[in-house]
Amino acid sequence: MKITVNNLKKLVKRMVRPDENSGKEKDTFEAALKRARDEAKYNLTEELREKYVDFLDSPIKEKCILYEAFGGRGMTCSPHAIFKYLLTQTEFQEYLHVWVIDDFSDNEPWMGLYKDYPNVKFIKFQSVEYREYLATAKYLINNVSFPGYFTKRKEQIFVDTWHGIPLKTIGFDIPAGKVSAGNTVRNFLAADYLIAPNHFMTEIYENAFKMKNLYPGKILEIGQPRNDSYFHTDREAIFKKLQMAGVEADPKKKLILYAPTWKGSRYSSPDTSLDAYEKMIRTIEENVDTREYQVLVKPHQIVYYHIKDTVGITGQYIPATVDTNELLRATDVLISDYSSIYFDYLVSKKPILFFIPDLAEYKNYRGLYFGIDKLPGPVAETYEQLGAYVKDAERAMEPYRKVYEREAAWACPQDDGEVCRRLADIVFHGKEDSQCISCQNEAQPPKKKLLMYAGDFSEGDETEAFLGLAENLDFQKYDVTLLVCGGGDDFAEEQIIGLPAGLRILYRGQPFNGKAEEIAQNELFLKGKIKDIPHAFYKREARRLFGEAKFDCAIDLTGKKSLFSVVAKEMDGVRFFQYNARFVREKQIAKELAGQQVIVSATESYFIARYQGNNPAVITVEAIPAPDTEKVNYICMYQQKAQNVLKAFDRLEKNTCLYITGKGKGYQKLKAMVSDLHLEGRVILTGWLEKPFAFMNLCDYFICPEEEEESLGTLAAKTMNMKLLAEDCTTEMPYSFQAMSWNEEQSGKLDELIEGKRTSDE
Repeated sequence: MKITVNNLKKLVKRMVRPDENSGKEKDTFEAALKRARDEAKYNLTEELREKYVDFLDSPIKEKCILYEAFGGRGMTCSPHAIFKYLLTQTEFQEYLHVWVIDDFSDNEPWMGLYKDYPNVKFIKFQSVEYREYLATAKYLINNVSFPGYFTKRKEQIFVDTWHGIPLKTIGFDIPAGKVSAGNTVRNFLAADYLIAPNHFMTEIYENAFKMKNLYPGKILEIGQPRNDSYFHTDREAIFKKLQMAGVEADPKKKLILYAPTWKGSRYSSPDTSLDAYEKMIRTIEENVDTREYQVLVKPHQIVYYHIKDTVGITGQYIPATVDTNELLRATDVLISDYSSIYFDYLVSKKPILFFIPDLAEYKNYRGLYFGIDKLPGPVAETYEQLGAYVKDAERAMEPYRKVYEREAAWACPQDDGEVCRRLADIVFHGKEDSQCISCQNEAQPPKKKLLMYAGDFSEGDETEAFLGLAENLDFQKYDVTLLVCGGGDDFAEEQIIGLPAGLRILYRGQPFNGKAEEIAQNELFLKGKIKDIPHAFYKREARRLFGEAKFDCAIDLTGKKSLFSVVAKEMDGVRFFQYNARFVREKQIAKELAGQQVIVSATESYFIARYQGNNPAVITVEAIPAPDTEKVNYICMYQQKAQNVLKAFDRLEKNTCLYITGKGKGYQKLKAMVSDLHLEGRVILTGWLEKPFAFMNLCDYFICPEEEEESLGTLAAKTMNMKLLAEDCTTEMPYSFQAMSWNEEQSGKLDELIEGKRTSDE
């Protein structure tokens, strides 16, 4: 068994709580209900998810606003700015303002400021109380995303403010974004409003996060709420807050703030070394008059989360719980890198210096939306350069004044201290205007919106079939969303990352929200053991996954009864059908045949079956013997009739070799049969190959069992003009085949299904 997180979880479950039921007893409602309740008992997450479902049936708290920033990190960013504004307005005094906090200890100073406010409440992130308010608060305000189980109710109003203008590529613009952006995209589809400071951010929502044509809410191009804090924060007050947080801040000195973004390969595990921060502090202090200036460091909030208890953290490090936009009011010189903080600071008209020692490396890893020429300040690649700039920041800025003004004009044209007021007018008073932008398809004729499901992207025919379909989809005609399971292994992630850019990927992610009775019903219904459909359960799952998004067609490519198939049937206005994709992967075949997959040693040749590991500096491969040109080499795809092929091959001359690629049910029996027939060495079971077409091209004959003439493997063999033999391994099968014409015919059939002109793909 391949060692993946999911497989380990299954193994632990079997060890900790083995299934006591067997045979027919497994399929009774009582047994299924017991399994669901046991899951909740042994898994706290399941128990809390069930409580969340109970709260979804509770009345909406009409005058209640839930605020969350960075998963409860603190009272910061745009949610904080909106909170402060609403708290000053008379009409919102009767509202309950609920703040989500992850660490009460870290946030105690700021929570204490509101101890005498009866209408301000603090709740623990991921607690039962959190689930209650997430399910019942009328208004939800977040700057990132709510957890995977979040299911917005129709009566709720959800505002996602996001958290800055990106300099770094983001969402689907990152190659791995097809895997990592799933929950963010799901939250956006649930939101009633997305906040954009400018038109560039609107385009980021539409393109980088693929909201265009699908997002049913409105983008509010009204400015950044968090920048209101710059205009409405007293400098003395922010220094007092810094001191409350344990920062050695002197209000009599000017402040030079170093605020870099996070670095590393994963957001959840960033680089947490303090060396660069300490060297930065020393460099600045050596080049300024420390009687006039002080240096403070504001690590990215995810970095501070990891380093806050590190030995060596001094009073010059500002906690993540301190509101960055309030802090900018007290800042006289900002030093940053790729962080979006510099866009916010443009409203100050004060100096911005950039320290980017790893520019080339970072661009290769992540990518940037803007070149260095767009940065509104001097760029230092060494500490020595930075020291020279910081000695006289105003003079260093002189050549960049026009760039500064140009960038401020497009980046923060509406950041005037009134953004929260404009937001409140729209969200709470319904005063929508031209700043409320729709993402709906305005193309003529409009694109059909397709929702597809192709299984878990594990190694197998389902995945191969979808990859062929994806190569041939017409994205000018169709807006295509693919739902994937999430939590797969490296193979699945690689396949998903390699999908065409025109696809929008949604992750199902966490298990569905359901009561034990519903989960038991779902299990038995999918097995065909009961006929009663738990409609409420499936409708809830549809809302969790897709929010208010609307699709024209839902297409199941697995050919099986699945959760997707029943959920899709519960979606209003969606026509559901199953489709057996049989496209030839012309582009992939051409790509593989142009590559080199054979390693030649002094005595033998090997074919690279697959690459392993994630370290680009070390190439690790799994190899199998390459077909010997001195022999006659046969190949066939693993399927039920592979045993017949094996028996026929056993009758051939010894100077032959048979390769069977792929895996499936009965694979172990096939291995045993190879041994029983003493065919070791002549028959090689390759398993799944990373580049199967390249391997096929090294063989002389492709074995095509009866009724497999239009299988994916046979179609690929025909495309490559291979000689086809029947399952007796001797009878040649003549054919005439053109891959382009075949794919055009398949596309035509799919078009007719989508348009409702056909009821089956047969």
